Amino acid sequence: MGLAYDLNTKYQPQLNDWAYILNRGATNIAQQSGGNGRNNDITIPQSFDANYSEFDIIIRNTNYVRDHYIICGSYRAFFDELNGGAGAWAWDGFVTIVRAHNISLKDSTDFLTEGIVPPPDNSSLYYHNPGYLSGYNVIQPYNQRENLFWTYLGRMPYEVAPDLTGIGSDNTPGFYSVDSVKNINSADISFFVGGHQRISSAEGALTNMNYSAYFARLSFVINPAAVESGAAVPGGFEATSIYNLGFSSGESFQVSWKADQANHGGRYLTDTDDYPSTFYDTNDLAFSVNQSATTPFVFTQLNTLGNGYYLTRIHDIVGMNLSPFPLNIESKSLAITGEAVYDDGAGTVDFSTPMVGTWEWEQTGSYTDLYVAVGDRNFALDSSVAAYDLNGSWGTVLNPAFNTEEAAGAFPDNQMLIGIDNVSHGGSTNGEIYCFNFRYGLVAAYSGGLPNEFGNEQYSVWPFAVKGGSFETVGGFTLPDYWTAKAIQQRTFTVSEESSSKRLSDWPNPVDPSPPFGSILIAIQDITLTQQLAKDPTLQGETPNPFDFLSAIGSPNEIDYGRGNKPYVPGLPANIAYGFLGFLAGAGNGPQVFMYDFGTAIMSVDFTTTPPTFHVGTWNQLPYNLWAGFDIISVGDSMNQVLTPPNSVTRVPVSAGWDVDRDQWVYTFADSTGPSVMSCNSAFNRQPPNQIAYLDQTDQFSLLSSDSRSAHYVPRNMTPYLDGISIMGGTLMSKSDNLGQAAMRAITTLTSPAGNTVTGFQIYTIDGSTGRTARVWVDYLLFDGVDSLIATELQKIGLRVTVENVEWYKAKILRKNELGITPEEIEDWVRSQQTEYTETLKLKERQGRLRTRRRQQAAWREGLEDTLKGDFYEKGSERSLLGFDSAEAIDRAAETFVPNPSDSAPISGKNERKHASSRKSQRDNKRNQEDA
Repeated sequence: MGLAYDLNTKYQPQLNDWAYILNRGATNIAQQSGGNGRNNDITIPQSFDANYSEFDIIIRNTNYVRDHYIICGSYRAFFDELNGGAGAWAWDGFVTIVRAHNISLKDSTDFLTEGIVPPPDNSSLYYHNPGYLSGYNVIQPYNQRENLFWTYLGRMPYEVAPDLTGIGSDNTPGFYSVDSVKNINSADISFFVGGHQRISSAEGALTNMNYSAYFARLSFVINPAAVESGAAVPGGFEATSIYNLGFSSGESFQVSWKADQANHGGRYLTDTDDYPSTFYDTNDLAFSVNQSATTPFVFTQLNTLGNGYYLTRIHDIVGMNLSPFPLNIESKSLAITGEAVYDDGAGTVDFSTPMVGTWEWEQTGSYTDLYVAVGDRNFALDSSVAAYDLNGSWGTVLNPAFNTEEAAGAFPDNQMLIGIDNVSHGGSTNGEIYCFNFRYGLVAAYSGGLPNEFGNEQYSVWPFAVKGGSFETVGGFTLPDYWTAKAIQQRTFTVSEESSSKRLSDWPNPVDPSPPFGSILIAIQDITLTQQLAKDPTLQGETPNPFDFLSAIGSPNEIDYGRGNKPYVPGLPANIAYGFLGFLAGAGNGPQVFMYDFGTAIMSVDFTTTPPTFHVGTWNQLPYNLWAGFDIISVGDSMNQVLTPPNSVTRVPVSAGWDVDRDQWVYTFADSTGPSVMSCNSAFNRQPPNQIAYLDQTDQFSLLSSDSRSAHYVPRNMTPYLDGISIMGGTLMSKSDNLGQAAMRAITTLTSPAGNTVTGFQIYTIDGSTGRTARVWVDYLLFDGVDSLIATELQKIGLRVTVENVEWYKAKILRKNELGITPEEIEDWVRSQQTEYTETLKLKERQGRLRTRRRQQAAWREGLEDTLKGDFYEKGSERSLLGFDSAEAIDRAAETFVPNPSDSAPISGKNERKHASSRKSQRDNKRNQEDA
């Protein structure tokens, strides 16, 4: 698990101007769909307009679907039909799709910059990729302007009559969350968006209700590039039509206030291709969870429950591929969290409360409704802390926990963790975590139902992390002031899944249905990626593998909620990390990041107590223990320490993304001093001490605007390296101005490629990294001249080639004298050297001079250890000290080659030697003593 030491980033200034992206992106969709466009009757001022300063934009959330980046938020424009046709400035929701493959293509500006002859005057017909090679110009299926991005505008101010008072300054309406629709076996792009729109009492809303919930499934059909039949041209395939997206009305639906009534969904649009074919009224679709103390459970339309509940805000939406009933991967569901309000009985808002809901949107027959648990009825409270309620709080983030069936035919426990904000405890407000359990909320609608184990209560949500509760007192954690985002470690993909997503079987020859009119290229080559891979020195000039450079535009290439790729056992680690990101003000505080192994987040209830006790931990162990088996760590402080400036108390986490192609997390932050981008591996604080867990990557982003204050990262899947995009924005919206996840304001001082000052965001592509920089060194001894001859001779006779042996052998030659020594004396000499060396190592270790981590000094130490363990090799099958065949051979060699232990080692630059007669006398005396 290595860090990406140096992210390779590239600034994409063609994505600076977001007024152009919204307007042109909406036109791109209309051209492919055949409609008039959802930007009709909406004037988005461009940079050359006099009223351009009125334009504004906020990015709230992102996702990744089939090699396209999905970006959603809010924008400000002039709505021509508001105010009785006089028009008014208002805020609306948007979602923009940015093509990931070939995002960094060359255009005519690049050719001029690089000194290449530009394309002809009709350059708009040419799509370079880079495509302009050796003077050969061909039509290419991709370019920078016409098919780099597509935008779907929400048209919220038109579809629900808003309160016009202050409408131009209210930036609350918009799309707050986006998530993919999982396991749709087609090449289409399909995702959910959720948010809310401004509303007035003229629509029948409660007084002071202000907003109504909105969510939709939006589907876009991919129109692959049509290419000329025949062989490829030097720049790639020549195209007769470009790659593009068109809105799929028939596969889309919308759920909003009175959407299926006249003058609501699709209002002022004259072409049915411009809006979803199916509309649902939120009030008709939303039902309560269980409202009965007996079986079967009772489900009540939400706006008739008591005085009536109304969904007002959606802050997070999750597209699930696991259905609550039954657990079937082919049955689709979605989940939402946010806020609902309650009628006081007189048509006025009494209080607001958090909500969480789920909808089997593909179901037919029974169970086709959106089932919602509301805070004051279905959320259990933590009785271990002082009395509190959830009035005035809301749901911000939603993370799936485990999904499992207890046994064949049994009801599944599909559960989620919900980040709740603005929970009041003694005057302070905090972010907390609650658990939503489908089993106890909904399951009794089937098969006669289950006994209501909650008595007269209708709990389907219960507390996990509450301020002052066991999460803090037992776990030792501190909850944040509020939540800002979530972290999802998506599952990795199999080779088969990736091959299918990339249409590998269609490469390199596209299917040709009707020559010579063109053929459809299904397998899309990312030529930018191909060129980068070709520079890889490990390929040694060979062509990259198509498996690496084809774009994965098919299923299942989405950011997926996964269990991992091994058999899953509830309650045991799945080695997949999920997390909650938040902020805590005060000295020594700052970003709060809680990461947990979702396989250990098992919810359970102890019904032997009154009231029931709620738990997250091992689900089948008594006595119940909140922390039994649950694996969670807090790493925000560790991250804050390595960012620049370190330990900032105003740094706020904005996003977290995990790249499945390289075991790597990228976290982004906002601060008054500027944005921060950090990479870390999946070990977090459990990284071995001799490796680096976190690395500040901010300095890899060049040309960063001085007004940049925030960053957001979106990973890209199914490529051979770490990549994605990082969006740099202005100041982060304060929590008092923005309910929901972290939202980035635009930078108003950017420069477009045309040289205009524009409002928008800086987008950087991350296209790989160096990984750990591999530096290899070799320790060696160079023997040249006479020494090289001596070294060769030592090898021949079986001696190790060391400096000592070479010097000793050289001295023996110079002395030209024969000495005799016994094998026992050799053994004694080697043993004494080993003992001395071992004692030296112990002394160094006590003094702290040796390190446990192997570094360069380990290389010579290893060689010396081998030397002192025996100076001679083995030869043949018989082991002997010198590797010779007999004792006589050892004696003969010893007399010539083995030094006398009493001899002094040669001293460089001196000629000190003992007199030969003195050495001869000492040797004879020693032998005489042994003989005696």
